Amino acid sequence: MRPDKRRERQLFQQEIQQTTGINFDEYDKIPVETSGNDVPPPIETFEAEVIGDDLYRNVQLCGYSKPTPVQKWSIPIATADRDLMACAQTGSGKTAGFLFPIIMTMLRKGGTEPEGGIRGRRTYPECLVLAPTRELASQIQDEAQKFLYCTGIAAVVVYGGADARDQLRQIERGCDLLVATPGRLVDLIERGRLSMENVKFMVLDEAVRFAIIYPSGRLSTTDILTSFLSLSSPLRIGCLIWDSNLRFVVSSNRRACLTRMIGRL
Repeated sequence: MRPDKRRERQLFQQEIQQTTGINFDEYDKIPVETSGNDVPPPIETFEAEVIGDDLYRNVQLCGYSKPTPVQKWSIPIATADRDLMACAQTGSGKTAGFLFPIIMTMLRKGGTEPEGGIRGRRTYPECLVLAPTRELASQIQDEAQKFLYCTGIAAVVVYGGADARDQLRQIERGCDLLVATPGRLVDLIERGRLSMENVKFMVLDEAVRFAIIYPSGRLSTTDILTSFLSLSSPLRIGCLIWDSNLRFVVSSNRRACLTRMIGRL
């Protein structure tokens, strides 16, 4: 895709650099605990050779000078096809921490059609980011738009309290990366307009809040995750789980990663 200066101004003109608010030089001194076998080493800088030309251009437009601690570890871990549970404070670059490796992998591997082919009017996203609230979902979408600029990857956000018809029109125009709240996600799946069969990356952001907002009933956290597993092939789904109250964990087993998360909630 060709650069669009007007679109660039819309996306990046008021960008607040992630180097403000937290002294990352001091933050770098805090040790990061990892567990699992053969944990990949962290990256130290954003370079085109590491994150790719398209993402590097957008990182420069965002004004990011260097990866934050959580990004240093999440990028090599997730791009190595490892599952991840991570904990980092607000303002530490968590959203980029899970979006960057997903974008890098999608750009490297390209898009694929579902194994059974496209059926009906369903849309088949390759990445699902679940957020507990519409506010957080909208924030993630805003960040995704910046990181996906001129990549050809389309991101759409869906949540309750907004016109579902408008959201469906956006999905129909193209949806590779879907940001969703559970209620609206379930609604669109039940309508036969969304399918999770082609999802290769799943993210739970602010994971513990799911247990608070959806403690029981049709939208319980356990039901959401186990239903997702039944709709998809767990052996080919990358799982990234993020929260401010979880330890940083690496898992080599995707089903175990989700099962452990259900247990922790």
